[in-house]
Amino acid sequence: IQSLQKQHEDELVDFETRGADVISDLEDTITSLQKEIMEGKMGNEESVSKMQQELSRANMEHDRLARIITEHERKGAEQEEKIEALRSYGKQRKEEAKTLQNELARVQDACENDIRE
Repeated sequence: IQSLQKQHEDELVDFETRGADVISDLEDTITSLQKEIMEGKMGNEESVSKMQQELSRANMEHDRLARIITEHERKGAEQEEKIEALRSYGKQRKEEAKTLQNELARVQDACENDIRE
């Protein structure tokens, strides 16, 4: 009986030792996995941070280009107004020139008629 009790106790100690080893291995594995998860999260956070920075730079570039386009459109509209003003001035001067030419032709005719008489 003592021999069986000793054998049983030895088996229990062996079982407890193996159980403790398994528990220790599981704890190490859990710690390792948690570390990998944290590193993965940090890697993801870095990627997200980089993407946010790139998005921010892209938005700033978009805004800059939008301002440039708006400025070009404003200048184009100003130039169109100036061109239209010059066209109007040119038409007005052309009308004045025609009027003066007609007046000159009338005066010349009147002079020629006076000379004939």
